[in-house]
Amino acid sequence: MRYILPPGAFTSINFLRDDYQKERKVDLDKSPSMFGTPILLGGTDVVARDAQTKFIKKMLVVFSSNLLNDDQVQAMMQNVEQWAGQLEAHFIASRIMLATCLYVQTQISSPKKNSALFNLINRDLGINAENYFEEDDKLICFMAANTFINSSLMALSHANIALKKAGMEPFSDEEWNKFSTFLSKTCKKSGADNPYKNYPVTSITQPMFGAAFAYTGATLGCMGGQMVSDSVQVIPLKFQLTALIGSSLLMIGSAGPMGVALFSQVIACKLITTFCSISMAHILSTAMGIVGQGVGMGVGLPLDAAYNLLWKACAVIGGYYSDIPNTTTGIRIKDGANMISGMEIKFLPESDAALEHHPEMQSVVMKDGSLYINGQQFAIPDKGIQLPLEVLEQLKLKLSPEMMELSSSSESPEPSALTMSS
Repeated sequence: MRYILPPGAFTSINFLRDDYQKERKVDLDKSPSMFGTPILLGGTDVVARDAQTKFIKKMLVVFSSNLLNDDQVQAMMQNVEQWAGQLEAHFIASRIMLATCLYVQTQISSPKKNSALFNLINRDLGINAENYFEEDDKLICFMAANTFINSSLMALSHANIALKKAGMEPFSDEEWNKFSTFLSKTCKKSGADNPYKNYPVTSITQPMFGAAFAYTGATLGCMGGQMVSDSVQVIPLKFQLTALIGSSLLMIGSAGPMGVALFSQVIACKLITTFCSISMAHILSTAMGIVGQGVGMGVGLPLDAAYNLLWKACAVIGGYYSDIPNTTTGIRIKDGANMISGMEIKFLPESDAALEHHPEMQSVVMKDGSLYINGQQFAIPDKGIQLPLEVLEQLKLKLSPEMMELSSSSESPEPSALTMSS
């Protein structure tokens, strides 16, 4: 599968040096003791690890002006046209940071699986047997880094100015040149065309979103309408949150003061697992029931809250029903697609031409605590597959705290609602 960058990865990487010192029980700020265990016998190469962890930390500081937190990304993606520059800058900076981490891993001697630093980087970046870098994933990260590191003679100076402002030790010419040479040779050896070759770089420390973006493959979806600045603001226009799984299509959005427009084919086992035929209507209406009963709030939810609820509901139930659950959630680094539990999530305006190819669309609305599909009230069947009690308990634990917080802070008079469809 393609590598998916999980939420909070760079927050974790920010503490990589501290985590490494705790795990290896070393102080990287002190000179290595001549009486310590030799490196060949399993001792820590303090000098190398000190330089490697500092290098990652410094690169993180340099590109921090372009890296967004997860809440910012989610909010901006609700109006991609307005925030396309910042989002793409974040995405490119993410690739550069991934290239930095991958570069440090190449410096670790074999067997790499025995290295605490190698394993900690994998942990923080969510790299595992199901979520890993394919070679072209790595290459697209190296190409992004190569453009920003090697396209300007002032790159090192700009980086060191940023570090000086942060009170950090500057890059040495040697460590910068080693990274620069590695990127250059790796990209040249691949023979692949660099999608960033026409990117107008002026300073690696300044926000990148002022440029005309040449790389169209980094789109993060398309969503029209007004920006939502927080989780309780009303969304005045109609939106759809779509999940494409094979031929199945799910959309969630606002359809009036107290409703949601949800259009769908029958979404069954493809969404959860090939072993179970629970429909999205069953899952989401159950989740809504739990939320409503658990915190005593109404059916209204802003879109970003609906997104979070969908995210958690799918993850909990998907993980329960699959023998090998796909829990990978985040940004797919190859093309910028949003992934929830292995599913691609896209934002589309209702006027999008792609919607015309789905004549089976249905209108689904939450009203007075009930779910209506094309005006017909929908009830969860008494017979057939039901969610086990332990799954309902998991949903309550996952969803209720978030909804209680939303309920206590929300003053929105016309919120959207979250539902599911079958």
